[in-house]
Amino acid sequence: MRWYADVQHVELVAAKSLGATDLVNPKDLDGPLNEKLREMTDGGLDYAIVSVGNIDAMSEAVRSCHPSWGQTVIVGLTPAGSKLELEAMDIVNGRKVCGSFMGGTATLDHYCL
Repeated sequence: MRWYADVQHVELVAAKSLGATDLVNPKDLDGPLNEKLREMTDGGLDYAIVSVGNIDAMSEAVRSCHPSWGQTVIVGLTPAGSKLELEAMDIVNGRKVCGSFMGGTATLDHYCL
């Protein structure tokens, strides 16, 4: 299953055309997105990729992942000095959080500048 969450309908339509199997608009939910995703996926996502520079979206992604093995990859850039706040229990059981800047490439090695 490939879940996609967005608050813009046009983005949900685009995600569906690109292979997303399940779509969710957080504005249509009664509770926090992470609780609903963990409920709908029987424990949490295996992977979450956040491509927006929104701290709240990043926190929701981490908490949406399965507590024992879920992994969040943060791609979106935030304003300088932004802090991602997590509770220790968000990661102590095995969740992983990593960042990816330009796909993890080494700019000087992979591009002619």
